[in-house]
Amino acid sequence: MRRYHAEYRTLWIDAGYKPDMGSACAVKPPPPGWLAAYHFVSFENALDDIENRHIKVTRISEANDPFEFAGLTGDRMGPSAANDAIKKWKYEATQKIGILCFSKDWTSPALWAHYSSRHEGVCLGFWIRKEKLLHVIYDTERTAIGHSTFREPLSDGTKKLLFTVKAQDWSYEEEVRYPLELHETIEQEGRRFFKFDDTLKLSDVILGERCKKTTVEDMRSLLIREKYLDVAAFQARSAFGFFKMVPDEETIPA
Repeated sequence: MRRYHAEYRTLWIDAGYKPDMGSACAVKPPPPGWLAAYHFVSFENALDDIENRHIKVTRISEANDPFEFAGLTGDRMGPSAANDAIKKWKYEATQKIGILCFSKDWTSPALWAHYSSRHEGVCLGFWIRKEKLLHVIYDTERTAIGHSTFREPLSDGTKKLLFTVKAQDWSYEEEVRYPLELHETIEQEGRRFFKFDDTLKLSDVILGERCKKTTVEDMRSLLIREKYLDVAAFQARSAFGFFKMVPDEETIPA
């Protein structure tokens, strides 16, 4: 049975989201004060996150981009006091700060390929309190913040830019970040996790198009068993007329 909730899409648009949001024809949008955001994982990690009600924290030192948290520069021609201050801040921040990484939508095939086991994994949808999030800024060049006599300490504005400025190449991610102190996290087998709380709520579980390790029906049973009574589950498929992932209408909740 094919389903499509056109009335939900109207609600998403009225709430300020783009018209082609991936979940807009499948589930209702979050209430005011919350943002819908998406986290891509392998199938095994999705089960772990659901069962343990947590999400993996990315340490600054674990970022896969050497320019991560270094999108600013003091002098493009070489070493400077500003660059030294940025490097020192990054080292110190690594010891005490982590981030939760999300995308503003889940329809990019590249996101599934890169972060969800080549479409064999899962995308976890969340409602997140807006005041907790930083929106990533994408640029073609590292932003200059000062001259060669720049000194510490870095201002709060500079630190925020270091958290959010990334290369334009990453813009397909449409990333938003939830920064947190490491003392707010828990450690498990050498990794850090943040427990779901009143600022971070699981909203939907989207199986990748190639996910063969479970079915939508079994995922719904798991969600009910784990007391996620308001969390929707459905599967993604390739769109027919354009390069995007969309909900498989036969799996959209009634």
